[in-house]
Parts: sequence; C-alpha cells; structure tokens
Amino acid sequence: VVTGLLQKLWDAGFIYRDTYEGWYSVAEERFLTDKEYEEGEWREVKRLSETNYFFKMSEFQPRLINYIRDNPKFIQPDFRRNEVLGFLKQPLGDLCISRPKSRLSWGIDLPFDTDYVTYVWFDALTNYITAVGYPHDPDRFNKWWPVDYHLIGKDILTTHAVYWPTMLMAAGIPLPKTIFAHGWWLKDKAKMSKSVGNVVRPQYLVNDFGADALRYFLVREMVFGQDSSFSDEAFVGRFNADLVNDLGNLVSRTLGMIDQYCDGKIPEPDLDDERYKKMESRVKECAVNWESHFDTYQLHKAVEEVWSLLSDLNKFIVAQAPWVLAKDEAKRKELNTVLYVVAEAVRLVALLISPVMPVKSHKALEYMDRDVPGIRIPPEHIKRLKQAEDPKEEGVRMCLDFIAEVKEYPGVAGVHIMAMAWEDVVERIVTEAGLMPRPRPSKEDTEAKAPSAAPAGGAGKNLDAEPVLNTLD
Repeated sequence: VVTGLLQKLWDAGFIYRDTYEGWYSVAEERFLTDKEYEEGEWREVKRLSETNYFFKMSEFQPRLINYIRDNPKFIQPDFRRNEVLGFLKQPLGDLCISRPKSRLSWGIDLPFDTDYVTYVWFDALTNYITAVGYPHDPDRFNKWWPVDYHLIGKDILTTHAVYWPTMLMAAGIPLPKTIFAHGWWLKDKAKMSKSVGNVVRPQYLVNDFGADALRYFLVREMVFGQDSSFSDEAFVGRFNADLVNDLGNLVSRTLGMIDQYCDGKIPEPDLDDERYKKMESRVKECAVNWESHFDTYQLHKAVEEVWSLLSDLNKFIVAQAPWVLAKDEAKRKELNTVLYVVAEAVRLVALLISPVMPVKSHKALEYMDRDVPGIRIPPEHIKRLKQAEDPKEEGVRMCLDFIAEVKEYPGVAGVHIMAMAWEDVVERIVTEAGLMPRPRPSKEDTEAKAPSAAPAGGAGKNLDAEPVLNTLD
C-alpha cells in the first residue's frame, strides 16, 4: 500500500529528488531548519549534505489554509486551529520522505528508486487509512472514512494537521472531518517524568477503586483539549463525594425503598401529577444537554449535567419524604408516583453514564432488571459460543466482528459498545450466551447508606411497570 501511494504521487509529480544541505540531529533522526537549530535543544547535531526524495508539501499550503478557514470544525479545539493557522503564515517547506540505504538499511523501498527507503511519514500515517480498507476493500473504506474524529496528542498536532492533510490532498483522499488535539495529564501540576518518579500508575487505582472510578475521574476533571492535573487527594475526593455519596447512595436508597414499600416492583405513577411532569421535563433537559456536550467533545460538561440531575433527584427524595408518605395509606398514590419518578430517572442516569462507567451502569440496570444497552447476539453465534472449547477465547474473536459493526448501533448503545473494555465485552458475550450466570445483587450490595430518614431495604426485584420517561428510547 505504501509503495502504491508513493508511486501514485511520484507519477503525479508531487515527489522529487534533490540534494539537501543543513543541520541534522543524529539522536532525533531529523533535519532541522536554521531556526529550529538556534532555538531548540537538540542532541548530536551535525552539518549534513545528502540527496533524498521530497514531497511537495509547500504546493498544498494555500489549499490547506483555505480548507481550515472554510471548515472551522476541522481542527479542534479552536485555539489549536488558530495555532495551526499561525504556523501556516510562514512559508511551508517540502517534506523529506526518504533515507539512502547506505545510511539506513531497513524500511520500505521507494518503488521508483530501490537505493532508498521511505522514512516517515508515508509509512506511518497511511496506517490510518489501510486499517479501514484502503485501497483493497473500497466498500469497507467508504463506510469508515472519512472518520468523524481523528484524536491525537497536542504534541503531534503539526504532523496530523499539516503533513497528513497535504498528503491526503495529493492522493485525492478525503480529509478527516475533525482533528481533535487532546492535552496532557500532569501530576500535581507538574509534567510526569520517569526520572523524577511523579507518575500515576493506573493499574493500582483500578485494583483499589475499579476502572469505572478512574474513567469517571479522568472524564470529569479534564477539559478535553487542555492539560489537567492529577492528584491522589482529588481522585479520592471525587470517589467519595460523587460516586459513593451522590450516585451510590441514590441507587441503593431507590432500590431499598421500592423493596420495602412496593414489594420490589416499580409502582404505577399518576401521569397527571405535577411532580411527575416536572421531573420528566428535567430528565429530558438533561438528556438533550448531555448529547449536545458529547457531540462537541465537552465530556466533562456531559458528566456534570448528569451529576446535576443526581443532585436534583437527591433533593427531590428529601423534599417528598417517601418514608413519611408510606405511613399514610391515603397517600399511596403519591408514594407510587414519587418512587416511580425516582426509579425511572435512575434508569436513565444509568444509561447516560454508560459510556464513562460501563460496569456500574450495567450493574445498576441489571439490579433493576431493565434491558442493558449493548450487544445483541444472534442465535447462530450463541451456538458457536456453546460449542467452543474456550468460550472466552472464542468471545474475543467474536468481539472483532461486533466492533467492526459498531456504527450499526444507534445512540447510547453505540457509544456504550465503544466505551466498554475488552474484558467487559467478552464477559457480556459469555453471559448473554448463557455460559455465565447473571449477577444478582445481595442484600449487602443494596443496603442503603443514606441518612437515617431514608429506610434501607433489600435487593430490587422484578420491576414490572412500563417506563414512561422514555427520553432515550
């Protein structure tokens, strides 16, 4: 594929041979401009004169500038877009794409001169398009390309927002719809360094708190596109305040009260009750804002939106005091409506947090016996799994088939599959195939740790009432 692409650009006159003389960093294996040499800190720099092949990147500079200006969402966040436009105010040089075999023996031969090998970027960046079928599987390629988001680190922005687009333009291949540059995680506001030792080891946090808690913290604390700082104190604070108190207590209180007051079944609500109507409106508002924030990669705001709803739900429970309503049989209708509203809102909260916390959202929905968004396995695949010698190993292979079709799943379900860790996906497949029992909550799992005014109960049982607040359905 690489040689085919190089030959195509050579035939089109976008690659030429020339002799370059200038500064060369042996350690970084790259040529330097005079400005880079004077302003940067480079190792083993020497003066070098060498014949190589160059890509006419400069020829596409005006076209790239116009494209960025005409497509304001092409580079995000906006300040990164302005950064690239500032870079392009200076004349754009051509790109050296080869090394002579006399100096570099390994690599992909240039198809038009076998004394040279290609040396970044045509052998590296083309992986983005070959992975989705270019050029041998046009149907697959056209399905997946151009990608909606090309997610990269801020330190390789120029490579992906200048080099890569000009290469695609020369080859006549559509550009990604959006290139999004994310920031760096710092440790206690300092750049992480192995030599300094100020690194965060996520496996330790996962072992102690779970992957969902770590994912939640990373999404909640980072304004996507900017740097963010990790601290142990901030992580533990979020875990206790947001996950244990706000989310955990709400779910356990809800299940406990339904178990105690309604025999474990969601009651029928009074659809004309103003409490129902107000909470329905609030949940819809949350869902709309959540989706808008995800579409614009403001992930922290999407999570904040859900936690704002959690706060309102906890206040709603305190204000309505279902433990008081339960003492008066004349207020049974009010109690039923209050508990239904909270239970249905919790169900939708579980759906909304599923891209960030797939395991906990699954657990909450399974406790409530609601359908879990995600993979639906055809009967022939279940048969395949049951006949497999190692169901989990077979499940991994099956995952590849399902992930390849992820765009077939609309809305939350599609996002959910993408967010799930491989282990979670395999476990889900094996569970769906009937090879592993579905987890059921124990009394200890669901005992309320809420204030004394909210009674604790056992596990939630079958919740029979049809959901009415089907905002996301």
